[in-house]
Amino acid sequence: MALVRAQRRRWNTVVSILAVAAFLVAFGDAAKAGLVTNGGFELGGTGFPTCSLSGWTPSGNIIHTGVSSDGSQHSGSCYAYIGASLPTTGYIYQDLATAVGASYDITLWLRTGNDELPTAGEVDWGGVKVWSVSNWAITDWTLFTIPVAATSTQTTLTLGFSDTPSYFYLDDIDVNSSVPEPSTFLVGLPALALLILRRWK
Repeated sequence: MALVRAQRRRWNTVVSILAVAAFLVAFGDAAKAGLVTNGGFELGGTGFPTCSLSGWTPSGNIIHTGVSSDGSQHSGSCYAYIGASLPTTGYIYQDLATAVGASYDITLWLRTGNDELPTAGEVDWGGVKVWSVSNWAITDWTLFTIPVAATSTQTTLTLGFSDTPSYFYLDDIDVNSSVPEPSTFLVGLPALALLILRRWK
């Protein structure tokens, strides 16, 4: 009877370890799921490809704000462009569901239509400017990563750009939780389970 109880405790411990591993995988996958709707501007349009600003609200000087599928995108088939002339700015924004106190990474790919100046850009998080650029003109797609933290259960992400001689191109915009990858936690769990089994033999 004592042996049976010991075996049960052994397997209960192993099962618990595996349950923790499964939880971490599920948690990590959920954390990797982006908060931004239509960050690649591929959804909600008509025809093919279905490029649109669905999920985003334009504001400011929106005369030269739109989407295109002319082959200049970073990925997929579509990208957005904003070409407001200084000193005006064109914006797009959307409200995101966030967790108070949680850390996030804003990622976005940018390029300009040519290498002429002046240009200006900014990213606002919950009404606070967290990133800006001035007189930046790079015609190759460039990734920007901006770490932020949420102070509310709803946070507005706003992107604003001005490019007097041309346009800013935007693509693959997202916001992800900056928690560690599941592999960070999982790497030692199989070894721990094996160690427990060996010690209880």
